[in-house]
Amino acid sequence: MTFKNIFKLFTVILSSNCFSQNLILNGNPSITNKVIFLDFDGHVAVGTLWNSGNAVNALPSTVSNTNKINIWKRICEDYRPFDVNVTTDSLRFNNAPANKRIRIVFTPSSAWYGSAGGVAYLGSFSWGGNPGTPCWVFENQLGYNAKSMAEAASHEAGHTFTLRHQSTYNNLCVKTAEYNPGLGSSITGWAPIMGVGYSKNITVWTSGKSSVSCTTIQYDHGGISPGITSQGFLNYLADDVGDVSATAKILNLNTITLLDSGIISTPSDVDAFKFTICVNRYVSFNVKPWALDTVNYDGANLDIRFSLYNSSNVLLATDTSLTRLRTLVGYNFTPGTYYFTIDGGRSSNYSDYGSLGKYFISIKSNNPPAIANTILTNSAICSGQSATLNYTSNGTPTNWQWTVSGSTITSSILQNPIIQFNSAGLYTISLLASNANSASCISIQTINVGSLPSISVIGSNSIICPFESTTLIANGANIYNWMPGNYSGFTQIVSPSVTTNYTITGSNGSCTNSIVTTVSVSPNFTINVATTNSLLCPGQSLTLTASGANSYTINPGGVVSNSLILFPQITSTYVVTGSVALCSKTTQKVINVKPDFTVYLTASQTTICAGVTISLTASGANSYTYYPGGLTNNIIVVNPTVSTTYLVYGTLNQCSNSNQIEITVQNCTSIEKNNDFLYDFNLFPNPANNFITIDLGNKTGTIEIINTMGSLIFQEDLNGINLLNVNLNNWTKGIYFMKYSNKNNNLKVKKFIIQ
Repeated sequence: MTFKNIFKLFTVILSSNCFSQNLILNGNPSITNKVIFLDFDGHVAVGTLWNSGNAVNALPSTVSNTNKINIWKRICEDYRPFDVNVTTDSLRFNNAPANKRIRIVFTPSSAWYGSAGGVAYLGSFSWGGNPGTPCWVFENQLGYNAKSMAEAASHEAGHTFTLRHQSTYNNLCVKTAEYNPGLGSSITGWAPIMGVGYSKNITVWTSGKSSVSCTTIQYDHGGISPGITSQGFLNYLADDVGDVSATAKILNLNTITLLDSGIISTPSDVDAFKFTICVNRYVSFNVKPWALDTVNYDGANLDIRFSLYNSSNVLLATDTSLTRLRTLVGYNFTPGTYYFTIDGGRSSNYSDYGSLGKYFISIKSNNPPAIANTILTNSAICSGQSATLNYTSNGTPTNWQWTVSGSTITSSILQNPIIQFNSAGLYTISLLASNANSASCISIQTINVGSLPSISVIGSNSIICPFESTTLIANGANIYNWMPGNYSGFTQIVSPSVTTNYTITGSNGSCTNSIVTTVSVSPNFTINVATTNSLLCPGQSLTLTASGANSYTINPGGVVSNSLILFPQITSTYVVTGSVALCSKTTQKVINVKPDFTVYLTASQTTICAGVTISLTASGANSYTYYPGGLTNNIIVVNPTVSTTYLVYGTLNQCSNSNQIEITVQNCTSIEKNNDFLYDFNLFPNPANNFITIDLGNKTGTIEIINTMGSLIFQEDLNGINLLNVNLNNWTKGIYFMKYSNKNNNLKVKKFIIQ
């Protein structure tokens, strides 16, 4: 398989200390729009490129819940520096944008693919789709080992962020290993996550030679492209602790123990902590990286570097061991202000580029002041709110001096003053609480006043039609809750059946605000179409009338009206679109028109002498009525004495049609003409097949053959011909009429059939 298409692996990863509850595990629950979903529950992949487009039915993982949690912790720590939530909650995955999520399927079902420990498509985190294209970890190929499964998962997820393998090459630029196996052993044994490090303790993101070529350096993060932080993928988390003394986090060391923590999130990140000593004291600083244990530091990513300075930035002590991940420093302090820094370090096996992750600080000291005060702060203060300042003390102070520094400086000598925090930002609170008999030191605490969300909703106050949906998108907060429904996520697709008010509560940390938006639903309506008749004869009219809406358009024709007189010639479908406000509905009405037909009328002769009897023959219908006379047969005999127009009405399926014929009556004075006119002719065989013969008796005149539609099919002028043969091979079967007329325009008609 090529790198641009697919990546398989025997992979690597570390871990993380994230919140968990009943296997609904979330590494960074405040992040909802970027998700790495660890799917241990089985998955059916359809509509993807996997398995040549065929479905993949992956069985659930068989590892224990304890191992699942450890797998999640390791992956969580690998992605700790970035703005993504590593979760086992499918709802978090489903609510995330389709192009900002990836599903990692842990399964023993590997036969469909092969012997790899895992596989992923390059860049598929941003492919989108529902449910999208997953990547895979085949636990049966990894011996069901939790560490190996976690490594595979982080590696495959790295591919979905466009990362290729970290490889090794010799001096001639010949690749010696597709997967960089790393260096060293024991606690500082190292390998790249995008290499292979099943046997290594430190497996981190790396800047090294890519599998593309020995001259291509891949920065797993922080580079231009490819990489985890390249455009369209993840970002570094915001720095949680300032880098230098001026922006350092302030610690209160007036007690004998203090615990704190932080995150080194980028290669250049340094975390600084400031404190004040008011009496001579010995203080020890123990800083440890996050790990699954504190003996072998299994799964740690961060190699701690610790440095201690005075207020003049003079280095007092440091711990930069190349063989340990934790640091331990003790120092005898005189009164003054000091600060220390924590940084990610290197060893003889690796640089500090990938030394990122969470750390924990444990500070112990002796000789606390006689009165030790600890400021109690409310961490859930938001801009525009007020808070009462409180503290605890091991003595009984009688004097208080509070100072609050932030956007403004406020002072108070009250024991518990109420302070108004008008704007968001970092505030420093200091307290000197003492009495006449006991010394005290200033207690200092910093609080971060959160920003009250200013929530807006795109798509708010919209009007929709019944049974339609609309998309609401919330802005201005990090986490959202939608009611009714108790949904989460920044976007919701709603389909209310009636006008509904939605309350969206947005949270930035502990600061919340709400907004109400209304989705109005237009009243439902039904279009009714009535007609004066639903079955017509050709050419008949009817009136179509629509009701139930405010305006209507009738098609075909685009007529804007609720009523229309129609004259359909054939069965037709009329489409009526009715509108109420911005909503429209469409219905159809079929008007059935009976088949059209033609009434044919012929005469045995059309020019006769007065008193001669002729026959009129009608065809094409079921019943007939002739005028004048009112006769009702299809064949009638008449002997007009004057030229007469005969009209026949034919009826078929309760519909009528008509035809007419003109009979010309002449005053005959010549016996010869009359005898000639009365001359008959014979035709045979009748019915005919391939030919028909006409016995004319050596007469002169014209023979015409006409079909039932009145079209002239054959014509021949007679010049004393006795027998005339007509070839019928290419003629259509049916009824035909043969008409003989002489030079005096006398007419004789006979019917024959081609079968």
